[in-house]
Amino acid sequence: MSSYDPLLGQTIGNYRIESRIGKGGMATVYRARQLNMQRDVAVKIMAEELAEDPAFIDRFEHEARMIANLEHPRIVPVHDYGQQGMLCYLVMRVIEGETLWHRLLKGPLPLQMAGKYTTQIAEALDYAHGRSIIPRDLKPNNILIDQLDNIYMMDFGLAKMLASSRHLTATGAVLGTPAYMSPEQWRGEAVDARTDIYSLGVILYEMVAGRVPFESETPFTLMYKHINDPPPSPREFAPQLPQDVEAVIMRALAKDRHHRYQSAGEMARALARVLSGLDIQVGVPLPRAKAPTELEPDAVVRKPTASELARPVGAAVESDGQPPQPAIVQPPPTGGAPSAQPQAKAPPPQAPAQPAPAEAAPQAAVDPAQAPAQPAAAQPAAAQPAAA
Repeated sequence: MSSYDPLLGQTIGNYRIESRIGKGGMATVYRARQLNMQRDVAVKIMAEELAEDPAFIDRFEHEARMIANLEHPRIVPVHDYGQQGMLCYLVMRVIEGETLWHRLLKGPLPLQMAGKYTTQIAEALDYAHGRSIIPRDLKPNNILIDQLDNIYMMDFGLAKMLASSRHLTATGAVLGTPAYMSPEQWRGEAVDARTDIYSLGVILYEMVAGRVPFESETPFTLMYKHINDPPPSPREFAPQLPQDVEAVIMRALAKDRHHRYQSAGEMARALARVLSGLDIQVGVPLPRAKAPTELEPDAVVRKPTASELARPVGAAVESDGQPPQPAIVQPPPTGGAPSAQPQAKAPPPQAPAQPAPAEAAPQAAVDPAQAPAQPAAAQPAAAQPAAA
């Protein structure tokens, strides 16, 4: 690794830290050895400043226990959690493979593969939603692909844990990854299963088009686009994409959550019907008859300051080659959110001509998927496990 890490070689609980897999703004993931079971595991250690917050500690224990009870073949199993001194950690299975984010660096995916991944993600989402768990930060970097080309979801509940931090609530921030956030998240409204449908729509768009629907230089401009602008047709970037597949994507990206698919399974079944008509077969999740569960907003929101609006949202990558963690973004006050009628609003502000380097504002960094795809980007070694 590029820098000294004092935790390497140390024992935390029953786990000896052996190497660092990846590092983000809110947590660092290590490969560790579970001493009593003599097996390798992934240990996600939260940033120390979070452990200083009693509200976070309370939420961490509650949410970690809930996540550990999730048992689904498409969700990374959480074996254990704990706290040692100022370190809060989750212990998970190591998945040998890569993230969907790394896979997308190579460019758009074949339609059959995109359909398969969407179906498997939908299976995990339906399972979690049925237990009133809303991931809230669905993105390619939280989706792992193993060596058998199967999907695993991770970090379920982590965004809710982080949202309890007094740092976020004091500043009125909403935590998420801007390129994948729904209009209601930007407004600081309550979230439900359909919030994740929007994010899944963005991911499917990216898988088939090679880019996300909205790109920008600043969080404020990106917020304006997600709330106001109709997404460009993915066929603009993938002309061969069937119109019926485009229709599935566009419905998932509806500004009004009532106009989206009402469950991840419903979206996956609609996509499977379209692909079946094209003689492309993907697995189809069974229906789940459960109304969307609305949850509370993650934080009180406020209008961004001028300095915050100037922060670039670039394609920064951590020194370990990992994409950045979720940004802390500042939606406008609930009473003054941008209108859903863009023609009635002034155009969004222009991006700075010479944005500051991403290192100057690490909290504003988002997944590199927000930037145009770079097919020539370097790939991680095949033997490197994906950060869980």
